[in-house]
Amino acid sequence: MIKCYCIAEEYIKITAEPDILEPIDNMFSKFIVSDNEYSITQTFHIAIEEADYTDYLTISNTAEQNKQHCCIFESDYMSLYKNNEKTMIEYHSTAVVKTAIISTANNNAVIAIINISNNYDDMKFKEISYTIRDLFFYYIQKKNKIVIHSASIVYKDKAWLFSAPSGTGKSTHVNLWHELEFEAKDFNGDLAICYLNENNEVLAAGSPWCGTSGIFNNITAPLGGIIFINKGLINSIERISGINGALKIAARSVSPAWTNDHTDITLSVSEQIANKIILGNMICLPDHDAAITSKAFIDRYNV
Repeated sequence: MIKCYCIAEEYIKITAEPDILEPIDNMFSKFIVSDNEYSITQTFHIAIEEADYTDYLTISNTAEQNKQHCCIFESDYMSLYKNNEKTMIEYHSTAVVKTAIISTANNNAVIAIINISNNYDDMKFKEISYTIRDLFFYYIQKKNKIVIHSASIVYKDKAWLFSAPSGTGKSTHVNLWHELEFEAKDFNGDLAICYLNENNEVLAAGSPWCGTSGIFNNITAPLGGIIFINKGLINSIERISGINGALKIAARSVSPAWTNDHTDITLSVSEQIANKIILGNMICLPDHDAAITSKAFIDRYNV
């Protein structure tokens, strides 16, 4: 079974057995495109296969084989290996997804899954969907598109991101806007893909990954700005710019930071974005006055 999608102006084709792909297709339903809407040469192809590829990840003690497979990143979540032909991700503590392999030569990737035949439950589906997310974010980062952890809205025909660590209150802040019936609609509840288009305009695009919010839309809009939310005892906001703004954007990015090259891309794109949008650093309470304060800030600087 093959399905095709368009996310942030990037095409992705996923191949898998029907029972594996159908729940993914439901999740991606707002982003479906037909076969004749995309170019094969511009499509990221992910194949999901039942296989055990751990032998690819065996690292020998010999110097020659170490040159062929080099571990370039390691964490509790994953290990990353690379050679001239492939980038390979080995996942730790997962039940279904053990390995993902990305070809260096073309836009192809394979997700190797095991133990899928019985009880394909929600946990196993989430593992696969998160792996697709990892691979897609890796792919679009190479195209200078970064992903910002945020709850976001569309207001006055522009996307506005409220960014903060989990539990700080970004979703609460967006809900306060809705309670006050401001003329804003939901964009994405957790992640927004941000980039500059060919006209050097900053855009934000929705994605099917939305955390626990359940809020996501297939919308691409000019990015008006990002407001960084911090808990406080008062409601206040100040405009920031320059390197301070770029560093805040980069800090809220969930794009891969596996190597220095990945970090350099994120910092470069963050700096370009920071120079073109409105950035605010906000201290706030979870009350209606906070939403009034952020709206007034946007209305003041938005042109």
